[in-house]
Amino acid sequence: MTKQTTSDHDLLIRVDSRLSDLITTVNDIRDGTSVRIASLEKEKADRKEVQVIQDKVNNDIEKRVTGLEATKADFREQIGLTNQSNANLKYYLVLMSGIGVLLIGMVIWQMTGYHI
Repeated sequence: MTKQTTSDHDLLIRVDSRLSDLITTVNDIRDGTSVRIASLEKEKADRKEVQVIQDKVNNDIEKRVTGLEATKADFREQIGLTNQSNANLKYYLVLMSGIGVLLIGMVIWQMTGYHI
């Protein structure tokens, strides 16, 4: 063999070795990706399941909002605000706001421990 042929032969052996390493690496990546894809497909929710859950959530929210609206209307009727004038309503709101501020102040007073 000539020197050029020996050099070419050595180069081909190195290229073959690196190509084998590359093939092994690509196969490992492919196998790992296949396992991950299979795992994700197993854990995913299909559109029907998601739609059923979404419908349940929407129905629950609708029931709660409807109940709150009914409770608010009943409460306003019980305290006589349905036919009251705006002046009485404003007086009531100021009174309730004052009570709310007082309660918040008491909570802060208890949390901070700052007692006069």
